[in-house]
Amino acid sequence: MFDKENAENIEKINAGLGMRHRSTPYDLTNPDDLAQAFLLTVAACMDYRRYWRKLEGIAEEFDESVEHYDTATWIDMGYAPEKADELAFEAAGTVAETADLFHMLMERGDRNCAAILKVILSASADVQKKVFGTAYAIPANELDAQIEELFEGLDETDVHYEMGKNRDEFLQLMEAKWGKS
Repeated sequence: MFDKENAENIEKINAGLGMRHRSTPYDLTNPDDLAQAFLLTVAACMDYRRYWRKLEGIAEEFDESVEHYDTATWIDMGYAPEKADELAFEAAGTVAETADLFHMLMERGDRNCAAILKVILSASADVQKKVFGTAYAIPANELDAQIEELFEGLDETDVHYEMGKNRDEFLQLMEAKWGKS
C-alpha cells in the first residue's frame, strides 16, 4: 500500500494542499492506528457498497426506460443484440460493466475491512474498547464465520457519506449481531 514513491507523493500532496493523508503503514499493535484503520476501511467498504447500489439502480431504471420507450430495442438487446439500437445497447453494457467493477471494489473493501476487524477482534479487551467502545469475546475459530455473517447484514444498513457515521452504523450492526459486553 505504501511504497517509497507513493509515500513521497502523498507527502508532496499533503504539503502542497495542506492535507494530512496518511503516508505510512498502520502499526497494528497501536490502538490509535487500529482505530484509524477501522474508520477508513469501514468507510471505504460502505462507500463502495453505496456506489455499487446506485449503479445497480441506474442499470435497472435504464432497462425499464428502454422497455417502455423503445420496446423493440429492449427485446433486441436480449434476443438479437446485433439488431438493437447501438447507443442504447452500449449504454446498458457500460453501466453493467461499471457496476461490476464497483462490485469488485466493494468486495475488496469488504476483505480489507474484515482483515482489520479480525485483527481488532483478536486483540485484548482493552484495545477493543478503545476502538469499538466495547469488547467482544468471539473464539478465534469462529472469527471468519462471525465476520462473514456480520457483512451479510450490511445490505440492510444505512450508508452515509460521512466516514464517522458509517463507522457508527457498522458499530451498531456489530452490537446488534454480537451484543454488548
